[in-house]
Amino acid sequence: AIWKNDGTRCFFPTAEEQVELSWRSKKTILENLRLVEIEGYDLCACCAPHVARTGEIGAFKVLSSQSYKGGVRISYLAGKRAYLHTKAESELLQSLYNRFSANSDTLLDAIEGLSNDRDQLRQKLAEYMERDIKDAIYSSNGEPVFLEGADTNIARTLAVGYTKEVN
Repeated sequence: AIWKNDGTRCFFPTAEEQVELSWRSKKTILENLRLVEIEGYDLCACCAPHVARTGEIGAFKVLSSQSYKGGVRISYLAGKRAYLHTKAESELLQSLYNRFSANSDTLLDAIEGLSNDRDQLRQKLAEYMERDIKDAIYSSNGEPVFLEGADTNIARTLAVGYTKEVN
């Protein structure tokens, strides 16, 4: 409808016309009913300003859609807001391409590779922490052990294990 640049029509139907028409409305309107029509697409009750032709809307970007109370709730941007949002997304994507030396075909693989590397490094760090905590606990001769920066979950698990071993 936007590309076709169809005309719109805003009108106040007579009581007789209201009986013949089927329109969308969030609530029952008994007087001063104003309808906006895009022929072949929509007829709805609305009191807001409208474009004369659909092409005046310009850019249109759907952000999300979800089922809602038996219908569909759509979040979107139109006109300059849609353009600016899309421009910002494009700039972000371009910076990601540059940062990861990738393109649209390889970006996800590059990010997945980094994610896997991070997971492996976390595992290795946990192993080193566990070794350091074990060394500190077993060489403490029952004295309190303070480990700066140690992972609390690993330290707790090892301390409980050590306590069970000693007792």
